[in-house]
Amino acid sequence: MSQQIKRTVWILTGVIVLLVLASVYMVFPQLRGLSQRNMHIARITEDGEVLYEIDLDAVDEPYTLRVDGKDGEYNVILVEPGKISVQESNCPAQVCVKMKKISTNTMPITCLPHRLVIQIYDHYMIQDDSVNDHE
Repeated sequence: MSQQIKRTVWILTGVIVLLVLASVYMVFPQLRGLSQRNMHIARITEDGEVLYEIDLDAVDEPYTLRVDGKDGEYNVILVEPGKISVQESNCPAQVCVKMKKISTNTMPITCLPHRLVIQIYDHYMIQDDSVNDHE
């Protein structure tokens, strides 16, 4: 094999390796250090309006939040290190209370009668437009 061909092969191999590394870097934001800390943000919305964004990784001690809605509706939310759940509600079916604690963005907690949704987001998915950061 001539020197020119060997050099071309090495250059093409280098370009391919750089493209693969750049693709991995773009696909997995955690590799960029964006979600090493503050990985799990719980966003609590009512009627589509963001009420709270809570950094679950920064929670040291469990605490509760009470979300009061219209006509006496309420939900008591239990915030724990790395997870969140609905502890109490005055909705008829109590589906939100029966749902398990969540710590990933796999499935949100919803209280349909109260139009309340609790969803987990990775830090890099949240823009800096939070309404209320509660710790």
